[in-house]
Amino acid sequence: MNKKTIFINIGEDIVIRNIFTKSFWSEFLSQNLYNVVVLVQEGKKDFFKQILPEGLIIEEYKRGKVGRKESLLNSLARSGIDSHTNLWSKMRSYKRGDSSFFDTMWKRFLATTLGNFDWYKKMIRKLLLTITPDEKLKLLYDTYKPVAIFATSLSNYDFDVPISREAKRRGVKLIGMGRSWDNFSSHGLLRVVPDVFLIQNPFLVDMAEKYQAIYQKEVPMTVIGLPHYDAVAHLENILEPREKFLNRLGLSQNDKYILYGAMGEFLFIHEGELARVFDSLMEEKKINVDKIIYRAHPKFKITPPEEGFKHVLFDTSGDYVKNSNEGIDDNAYLINSIFHSELLVTGASTMAIDGAILDKPIVCVAFDGVTEEKNVDYYESVKRFYDLYTHFEDLMEMKGVKIAYNKEELVAGVKAYLHDPSVDKEGRARIKDRFAYKIDGLSASRLADELKKELKNL
Repeated sequence: MNKKTIFINIGEDIVIRNIFTKSFWSEFLSQNLYNVVVLVQEGKKDFFKQILPEGLIIEEYKRGKVGRKESLLNSLARSGIDSHTNLWSKMRSYKRGDSSFFDTMWKRFLATTLGNFDWYKKMIRKLLLTITPDEKLKLLYDTYKPVAIFATSLSNYDFDVPISREAKRRGVKLIGMGRSWDNFSSHGLLRVVPDVFLIQNPFLVDMAEKYQAIYQKEVPMTVIGLPHYDAVAHLENILEPREKFLNRLGLSQNDKYILYGAMGEFLFIHEGELARVFDSLMEEKKINVDKIIYRAHPKFKITPPEEGFKHVLFDTSGDYVKNSNEGIDDNAYLINSIFHSELLVTGASTMAIDGAILDKPIVCVAFDGVTEEKNVDYYESVKRFYDLYTHFEDLMEMKGVKIAYNKEELVAGVKAYLHDPSVDKEGRARIKDRFAYKIDGLSASRLADELKKELKNL
């Protein structure tokens, strides 16, 4: 009997870290029931050949030219939800000169009016299904004749969306996921609704219904958790001895450090100034640890200064998919970084969830380094994340982090947690339950099982 074929889209490297663990592949491929064709971005085939299991077919895809009709519909879709993040992003584009004042106000008007109607969202999606696919996509479908598609990032509008749209046009079963916890409230209207949604956490179910007009009574949603957090359930397998790990950081066994997890200067434009703030507070002995480790965001790397910082060490080794830290993969490296720290400082970042999962105290910075507030436009400030970042507003409601609106509040928060790390413990547990779901080591298994169940009768 000929095996049926399924497509799995991997349009972004981070999907490998978040979803496709070794345990997932071993369980999903164990019965050898399907031909699996992995669709990747153009130029990525050789890279993925090195990190994916043998026996998978890897094909590259780059979408064709976007026509005028699709461009118009995409513009309407970007203004198709009325969330704080969506409104803020319009203003940021205007402030950065990427959009005129008239266009910005028009898009905000669309979002705050039509963006609240389900019929409008469904109309845009229906019109998008009339877009003719490019020849490369037609050829992929005609060649492999897949019975199902697993789209791992339905907010990837240049990759997953055209592939998924063609699945809907052809009546091919579409199983979908969002890439990250902010996708349903931050990236505009999802262009395609899958037949089945595999959801990482309860928060995303709420966001799908509130902003995307996607309801469980119409689209089955199963919460599976995040496979890359499975490692936390078995810390004994990934934790390095404290002395060994601190040696990686350039520290001594008895040193105590605070970990700063950067969110990237693309979002937090004055973030680099925090290193100077940390250094001065340490020099003034207002923070009683030995070092601050400044961990650069894996996607927004920095060039650390060669000198000038006595108390801050810069860690730029983070990488989404490579084993880049002398035998320890980046997920394990991050977990060790948090576990061995005294507490975590970050901006409005996913690092807050990482910290909560390990029950590590968290202080979130809400001031722009050494730049005075009057000199920073509100829509470019870090402060606006705590007012206009829908997903992080929800996280703050869990009461599991301290917000520092100035240096004094940063010092106070750090001191409070150093004195008693159990402060806000209940709030951190609420963050973990809402945004990470179950930390039981079985998320990858749930994902594999749900996929196999959906594919069983095709």
